[in-house]
Amino acid sequence: MAKRNLVWMILTIFSSIVIFGGCGDGGGGGGAVPPSTKLSGTAAVGEALANAEVMVKSIDGETATAVTDQDGKYTLDVAAMQSPFLLKVSYGNTVLFGVANDPGIANLHPFTDLLIQNWYAVQGTDVKTVFDAQGAIDPAPPTKTELDTMQSVIKSLLSALKPVFDFTDFDFVTSAFDADGTGFDHMLEWIDVDTAANTISVSLVEPETGTTLDEVLDLSADNTLGSITDIQNKIAANVAQMQDTVNNKGCALTDANLAPYVTANNFMFMGWDVSQMAEMFKYFVCPNGNTKTDNLTLSAEYLSYDQQSDIMGAKLRLENSSGHREGTVIRFGQENGNWVWLGDGLPVEIGVRSKVKYHQRPAGPEFEDVREVEVCDYQDLSTAASVTAPDRDFPLSLICDSFDGDPSNDCDEMFPAKCFQYKDNSPLKGDYQVHLNEGLATTDYGPFPIKKVTGIDHDTQSNDFPLFQDITTHTLSDVCGAPLTAKVYTPEWVSEVAKPYVSLWDGATLLDDELNASWVGTPRPGQYNQFSVTIPCTYNGSTVTQAVLGQDAMTELLEGWGMTAVYWYFE
Repeated sequence: MAKRNLVWMILTIFSSIVIFGGCGDGGGGGGAVPPSTKLSGTAAVGEALANAEVMVKSIDGETATAVTDQDGKYTLDVAAMQSPFLLKVSYGNTVLFGVANDPGIANLHPFTDLLIQNWYAVQGTDVKTVFDAQGAIDPAPPTKTELDTMQSVIKSLLSALKPVFDFTDFDFVTSAFDADGTGFDHMLEWIDVDTAANTISVSLVEPETGTTLDEVLDLSADNTLGSITDIQNKIAANVAQMQDTVNNKGCALTDANLAPYVTANNFMFMGWDVSQMAEMFKYFVCPNGNTKTDNLTLSAEYLSYDQQSDIMGAKLRLENSSGHREGTVIRFGQENGNWVWLGDGLPVEIGVRSKVKYHQRPAGPEFEDVREVEVCDYQDLSTAASVTAPDRDFPLSLICDSFDGDPSNDCDEMFPAKCFQYKDNSPLKGDYQVHLNEGLATTDYGPFPIKKVTGIDHDTQSNDFPLFQDITTHTLSDVCGAPLTAKVYTPEWVSEVAKPYVSLWDGATLLDDELNASWVGTPRPGQYNQFSVTIPCTYNGSTVTQAVLGQDAMTELLEGWGMTAVYWYFE
């Protein structure tokens, strides 16, 4: 079984190979660089496979062996051998296969194993049988074009991680990397690739415990990876047609217009029905009411595929021409031969979250650890809510009700809602079951997991927190009325780089909590990113007595992950 794999939330890969040609003498140009006669690369599974045997088999059946060094690197002279090649590394119970179309770099790790295992399974055999057979390699290994096609599918399922690591120019087979716990090798610590039992599965795991955090791919070994591309093309067509419909209908958009693109089986998403979804889309193109002023851009970034359920997970990104953006994780499935948006099937919106917050106040720093369960009902179906947590059962309190006829009790939501909430200071990992009283009946929903509580160790030096830099004052008069330029650390594991924001207060009165900062340059996770913001001294005729600069770091891609936030107070 080939294990370990590629991380989603902790990467930086440096994989450029620079070849310098020699200078020509006299009046000629530079001489041609001679082709390599060697195979070399790195064997790793999130750590170097040191002192492991690497065997190479040429297309005509010749073999040669080498032993990796302490860094998992090997070199083999293949001048007398004919390409293409199959490769195998053996280290204890770990056996990984790889491929090389020509001499040069040929790595061995769980993804090279996945690619070659899938290739031979589709051919009706397996790579071990082909490698161990006497004589020529038959069937021949995949060509570079075929390898590129398979790699593109794997990369597409990781496309939402591009803010963290851009796979565009990284080749699993031929890009150089070091097994030193950084870059691509760090990724291999976080991903489990399993090609056992005639299946291919890719999962995100927690390195410290080996706990599975999320599934990326579940595919029968003999199902070509290329078939996933066909599915993604059909989903892209659905999204493009939905976008055109929203833009063409504009403020006249109705649920009937969206019907061809969503499931006909009682569509619900985050507690919204199809008519409410239409209202949400209309907000993007008619933000000021009944006049269309913007166009909507929709795009899907793929997160997972489960062949057994035939469901593709994706992050749907929405952006209008004014720059307003939203993103949400959705599922696509087949109905009557068409790929449609399945929604989540829940009649209410349910959120189970952990939050670790760091408050940098004038009097000193303090932490706030929060476990929060919230239920919002947009259909006025529920009368009460409760939750079964890993430690105990507890009721949720009604915090607002837009259906009770009292405008002062309305919920701060896009649609009328009834919201229940529970909060405490015990963000415990585990499964949470939500119970909703609907009239005389009680319906159970879940489980909803908390799988990881980021920042719970309160180590602000561990880069779990988006700490501010270049701010030295808490005095409001020092910063208000002039541009403030500073930096904030963005953790590597975030799903999207969110802008810092400012909340403005006059005493106990909140004046504005959505004053967004602007990035200077292109922000990236895993580094300090510069931003600029102007904090006003007065706002809408009121004096600003306190301003709170905040930055949230969260992942929407992994179910059960929490968030961290840092706040800097000016008074």
